[in-house]
Amino acid sequence: MLVERTQAEKSEKISAELAIEVSKRQKVIEEREQAASKELEEAEPALKRAKESVSSIQKKDLNEIRSYKAPPRLVQLTLEALCTIITNTTKKTWDWNDLRQQVQKPTLIKDVIDFKTEDLKEHIKEAVGREYLDNKDWNVENIAKASGAAGPLAMWVQSQVRYATILKKVEPLKIEVN
Repeated sequence: MLVERTQAEKSEKISAELAIEVSKRQKVIEEREQAASKELEEAEPALKRAKESVSSIQKKDLNEIRSYKAPPRLVQLTLEALCTIITNTTKKTWDWNDLRQQVQKPTLIKDVIDFKTEDLKEHIKEAVGREYLDNKDWNVENIAKASGAAGPLAMWVQSQVRYATILKKVEPLKIEVN
């Protein structure tokens, strides 16, 4: 009987310790979840605004880009980043003919708006961040001044990369919670 009582006390102690540990872990998870939710709450509207901005691109602005024999540097930079994302491929160099082919597609705007962030491969996201968004010349306001169509596309590129980064951070949390 004494042995059973000792076993019961040990079990109670272990249960209490586990309950404390579970409570601590739950609190940490809740804090991380709140932080992730806050980031998503900030990023989702930015992505939505970027998509709305892209949908407002006028045909004349796209035609202007299509007509360039050689685009301004900021337009080229934006289109390279955009094409890297929507084609989900990295190229060491994008030449103007490759970019122009993408811009001439009648479905370009629809493809951009319908792009699912979840489909953005990690290595593509990292490449766009490193090669374009971290480029000293990348500035959405300056890009918008260079071209009426490139500005919204640059905003979209930036929003996609940010949103994908947050989704990547949230994924392990979702797995941990479930």
